Amino acid sequence: MVAVLALFAAVGCNAVPIPFRRSAPAPPAIVDVHLTLGVTEAQTQQVGDTLKRVPGVRSVMFQTPEQAYERAKKVFKDKPEVLKNVRPDAFPASYIVRLTDRGKAKRVVAAVTGMPGVEDARLRPVAQPS
Repeated sequence: MVAVLALFAAVGCNAVPIPFRRSAPAPPAIVDVHLTLGVTEAQTQQVGDTLKRVPGVRSVMFQTPEQAYERAKKVFKDKPEVLKNVRPDAFPASYIVRLTDRGKAKRVVAAVTGMPGVEDARLRPVAQPS
């Protein structure tokens, strides 16, 4: 270390310090897994267990149709006409899967696509609240 400092002193280090700036936090990486209407408890449990085993999954949260409806009311709070004729039971049960990073989404989607009881799985757009 002393040798390095001596070298800088001898050569004349005129480096300009660059201030450290934190980059903006990465957008949340969330995959929504929608279950089919009429999904069984066993199928629901199997999907949840599968999701928890996928590398890169930070957390897995089950969401009832009623909870999904409440979330939709928040998302469309400025457009109440969108939900005017929609009942809570129109929403499927689902899993909200938080990932360590967005790059893990394909792995999560592939793990559950085609499983009994899974309607679809997709990465949530960045702009939606969780």
